[in-house]
Amino acid sequence: MYRDASRVMEQLLLQQGTRGAKRDAASIAGPGASSRKRARKQPVAKVGLKALALGNNIKNKTKTYAVVCETLKYRDTLDAVLRGAKLAPSQLARSTGLLYVMLYDHLFGKGIKGGGAVKRAIIEQDKALRTSLAEIMREKGAKAPEDLLPAHIRDAPKFPRYARVNEIVASVASVRATLAGAQDEKSTSRKALTLEQDAHIPSLLRFPHGTDLHDHTLVNSGKIILQDKASCLPAEAIRLACARFRQNGAIPFDALDATAAPGNKTSQLAANGFRRVFAFDKSSRRLDLLQRRMKQAHADGIVTATCQDFLSVEPSDKELADVRVILLDPSCSGSGMVGRVDHLLDAAESDPDAEENDATQTDRLENLASFQLECLEHAMSFPQVECISYSTCSVHSVENEGVVAAALKAHPDFVLTRALPSWPTRGVASEGLSAQDAAMLVRADPAKDETSGFFVALFLRKNSTLATLDDAEVKRRKKKNLARKRWRKQARSTTATVDATAETNGTASS
Repeated sequence: MYRDASRVMEQLLLQQGTRGAKRDAASIAGPGASSRKRARKQPVAKVGLKALALGNNIKNKTKTYAVVCETLKYRDTLDAVLRGAKLAPSQLARSTGLLYVMLYDHLFGKGIKGGGAVKRAIIEQDKALRTSLAEIMREKGAKAPEDLLPAHIRDAPKFPRYARVNEIVASVASVRATLAGAQDEKSTSRKALTLEQDAHIPSLLRFPHGTDLHDHTLVNSGKIILQDKASCLPAEAIRLACARFRQNGAIPFDALDATAAPGNKTSQLAANGFRRVFAFDKSSRRLDLLQRRMKQAHADGIVTATCQDFLSVEPSDKELADVRVILLDPSCSGSGMVGRVDHLLDAAESDPDAEENDATQTDRLENLASFQLECLEHAMSFPQVECISYSTCSVHSVENEGVVAAALKAHPDFVLTRALPSWPTRGVASEGLSAQDAAMLVRADPAKDETSGFFVALFLRKNSTLATLDDAEVKRRKKKNLARKRWRKQARSTTATVDATAETNGTASS
């Protein structure tokens, strides 16, 4: 288990941009160290913790994911313990990833399993390590190790466990029937799994928080896909926008996923019924992961995956002539990902100087927004495309409403349409974006929507088939609402007349 966990941890550290997956000297030695130099960033394609821990090369996926999650939560504390004990990682282990995992187990877990040189080195320094930990807890007024966790981890809301039914090979009814007799593997009482269908996404099932489905037969067979509710919103918005074109379960044109890996949204697009889905990602490693997921989801016959930067894809490419829909979910700050521990790696790189850190954060968000707008404008340059979903897992307006407003200003041939009409939490009016425009947008609020922070905008090209049908639908709804208001007004008038007549008759009889 340590081999797999250390490999995953090592890769996450490598993606952080440190040379050879080792923390730079300043992060361990503290602010008084002579070296404030940053290790040169390595151009390593990022893959998330979940994708790494659940990869085909990992034997015990559940345990590996769990121990790396916990190790990341305590990473800052582990660094502080090493500093307090005046120990450099290289004194205890050659592999920084292995050191973190085993040190977590030694100090906060159930103890290091097995033996080996790293365990012996940690045991030899046990007194210094525990003395350092006790001093840290005393300074922070912590009564338990959990009190040392970052606030956004310690206080993170506990969302339901979501799983999307893969309608390429299964139906919601058949999956629910299969799960009806299933048992919760984590329950000591072997109680039955409890689930319900999501109120906003028909293909999504909700399970109690903590339900473990990673090794379930339905997951391994590709009939259900473990996917957060927020992640399902863009493809669901597209499904609703294109529903009127569906004939015998199929939509007679193609879709494109612009920044596709790791592929959950891609397989959801494929399940929506498009003839073909073109998936692009510039990372060969991430694309390899996407292709494996498409095969498991039985979507490999629908999805054509290409290792290419979406910004270099030619809008006039003849192979893409029938693409009418683009799903764009570009890189973002990830600020909406509640409790996501691999973002702690990015937080660890922040400069301790608050003002400098704020300036760096502002610059980073502006750079991200510039890139996101470039991607969105490129999507709008495809002449045959009629519908574009733009989404982020960010809570920052500069990446969300700001990008939308800039795109609408630069491309007046596109308009917003109301994404996911039944969704309660909408966008925020801002500069260049009216309250009416903001009502077209979707925001997911972790505090009330039981999912991670997310944002979705749905664009339609003016005078296109989709836009014309959308306008007709809006007019139909307005007409229906007007008729309903007239009926209510007439009903109130009739009631008032009856009441007045009854009162008059009562007065006369008395």
